[in-house]
Amino acid sequence: MTVKDIELAVQNIARLGNYDPEMAHKSQDDLFVHVLKEIAHDNPHSKEMAREVLKIIDIDFPRWYA
Repeated sequence: MTVKDIELAVQNIARLGNYDPEMAHKSQDDLFVHVLKEIAHDNPHSKEMAREVLKIIDIDFPRWYA
C-alpha cells in the first residue's frame, strides 16, 4: 500500500461513515492495523502513512465499542 492508497482509504471511510458507520469503523480499525504493520516492517513511507491514517480520528461518524 502507498501513501496515496491510504489517502484514498481515508476518503472512502469518510464517505462510508455517512451511510454505514459500522462498516466505516471496521474499515478504520483495519487500516490502523495495516499502517502499524508498515511501521513494524520499516516501510520508508510509514511516517507519512501514519499522518494520513490519523486523519480518520477527525471524521465524524458514530463509533461503537464493546
